[in-house]
Amino acid sequence: MDGNVKLDCTSGFGSSTAVTASFAMFAVAHMLNKIAKTVAKNRAKL
Repeated sequence: MDGNVKLDCTSGFGSSTAVTASFAMFAVAHMLNKIAKTVAKNRAKL
């Protein structure tokens, strides 16, 4: 391998569905938790 390896589908990194799906599910879960906490905080103010 040379020093110019990119993490893209051309080189084989990042093209695995299991890897990209796991990352996406983690990111969505994180954002949903943040939204839920914000909604709960705003409802508590009412």
